[in-house]
Amino acid sequence: MRGTVEFDQVVDMQIGDIVVVKSTGRRALVTALLPKGHYQVEYLLDPAEDPIERDSSVWEDEGGVYRGDDLERLS
Repeated sequence: MRGTVEFDQVVDMQIGDIVVVKSTGRRALVTALLPKGHYQVEYLLDPAEDPIERDSSVWEDEGGVYRGDDLERLS
């Protein structure tokens, strides 16, 4: 069907969830739900470096697109 996005997997994460990228151990914020079980994320600052800024994104261009299996939800 034209103009629709199909999701093959059950979406278990939502925009705004904080996750860990399993391959790197970095914390990230889910910023978009994409087709076929993929999620766009922005990395978060390391809480050990600056606890006040721990839920702030590093930079908008620092992040990536990952499969749901590659992410572990924290919140």
